[in-house]
Amino acid sequence: PSREIDPDSLAVFGEPEGEAAGERDMSRMQFRDQALMVVPASVKMLSGCRDFETSADVTDCSALRESGEGLPGGACTNALLGLIEEIEGQRELGGAPWADVLMGLRERLKDNRFRQIPQFSSSRPVDLRETPFSPLNPQRSEGAPRKALLIGVNYTGTDDELNGCHNDVLAVRSYLLKHGFEESEIRILLDNNDCESPTANNIVEAMRWLSEDSTEESSLFFHFSGHGVQILDRNGDERDGQDEAIVPLDFREEG
Repeated sequence: PSREIDPDSLAVFGEPEGEAAGERDMSRMQFRDQALMVVPASVKMLSGCRDFETSADVTDCSALRESGEGLPGGACTNALLGLIEEIEGQRELGGAPWADVLMGLRERLKDNRFRQIPQFSSSRPVDLRETPFSPLNPQRSEGAPRKALLIGVNYTGTDDELNGCHNDVLAVRSYLLKHGFEESEIRILLDNNDCESPTANNIVEAMRWLSEDSTEESSLFFHFSGHGVQILDRNGDERDGQDEAIVPLDFREEG
């Protein structure tokens, strides 16, 4: 299971005392033990919106990211990259904790009249105010494996067509190349007849590639730009009875 953490919530950062502190510690222990069994890795996920919201596709990203002028793209991706560019212009990004990045991202979207609220989820308890934002594993050592899988689906020529998913992938690729990744460590799936196609089978195979031979020190990065969907929760671990899924290019044939 993953745990959505809201930096606005004092329960995440406060230090309750007495009985409340005991309940908090027990909750953390239960979450940790369950997560260790289900997800044997430290996974941090930043999503563009809450489960019941839609992350917007923008025709011109200039208001969100200076280098996005005239380019279509995803609101969350471009707001995040624009925020990072500004932070790096002021200081090293390594000094910016997740809380600053997440709240800055939310404010950037709100200031541009987007209603979506980005969410942070983690397979391990994490202090957002102390943990630095980075695409790399903080536990990595020199020479530790790095892999990135970037997927963009525009669904070109269909009723579900989007405009900016390819641009998102190229922008994220550029960011990763500036922050520790090599070209050979990045795999890209796009529906543009040039790259590997983002079909259901190809996505599953690429996810296997991303995770195979990984170690505790590996840095694995995954990005998806495209449609998302809610489907029936079949194992009862979702309060709303719905699981969230990404939508491949051939979803009409493969689901």
